[in-house]
Amino acid sequence: MRILLFTAALLAAVATSLSSCYSDPEPGNITITVLDAQDFRVSEAEVRFFQSGNGSGQIDVTRYTNTEGEVSYTHTDPGTGLALEVVLNVAATRGAATGQTVVRIVPGESSRETVTIYE
Repeated sequence: MRILLFTAALLAAVATSLSSCYSDPEPGNITITVLDAQDFRVSEAEVRFFQSGNGSGQIDVTRYTNTEGEVSYTHTDPGTGLALEVVLNVAATRGAATGQTVVRIVPGESSRETVTIYE
């Protein structure tokens, strides 16, 4: 009887482990909020996400903030299309006002960052 219960438990454990499959992580996402010197949200600000370097892995993406002063960027590796961790420089400009920061995007995570622009 014990052998039968042990065998059933062992088969259940093996079946459970075989049914769970590995899947690639989802891409990471960052939302940038652009503020001016008076802490007002800035719409239509140019936000550039970039990483220094050469070759196919170079990242240089420009987006514009919406009416709420926010812009999002979801990162996948340009060469492979996989979700990878990345550290990016972020530069925001609107007219003569500029600001910058550095962000880290982690696969499967969403984060927020604020950039204040000054003239």
